[in-house]
Amino acid sequence: MAVAILSLLPTYLIQRGLPSATAGAATAAAAAASIPGNACAAALLRRGVRPGLLTCSTLACPALAAVTFAHAVPLPAAVGGAAVLIFAVGIAASAAYASLPEVTRSRHDLPLANGILIQLGSVGALIGPPVFAAVTGLRHWELIAYLAVPAAIVGVATMASATLARFRPADGAGPS
Repeated sequence: MAVAILSLLPTYLIQRGLPSATAGAATAAAAAASIPGNACAAALLRRGVRPGLLTCSTLACPALAAVTFAHAVPLPAAVGGAAVLIFAVGIAASAAYASLPEVTRSRHDLPLANGILIQLGSVGALIGPPVFAAVTGLRHWELIAYLAVPAAIVGVATMASATLARFRPADGAGPS
């Protein structure tokens, strides 16, 4: 979702009247919001907040996408909405990686789990921007909020299913 949003944000801002250099700088500023999102997740994880709970931050993304891509919203608020959205995705991404030791059966499975998570993220980064662009036609920007709904739900459902799979006995012996 983040790559799709950041890929389309400059075009949207230019269509709203920003010069291309300003649109690029605003997009870069929004992208940088993932860094404090990652740091926030780390601080919360250190305080004992469960990764699955942090992953729920993605559920705010459809509303934030609606703010970002609503034509009636002033441009500074649109860029701010994008930054908060990317901040939330940064929290969720950190939580996903932090959950790997919990959802794998043993530490020997961590490299495989890490690789799967990276590949799933890569698939989203690959298909997200063209799907978002095709659905919006680069004109109907408000549709991005609707596209963010299934992306957020898939993220939370994936985390939930991984967590449940970890606690499901593989051979009747119980969690390891």
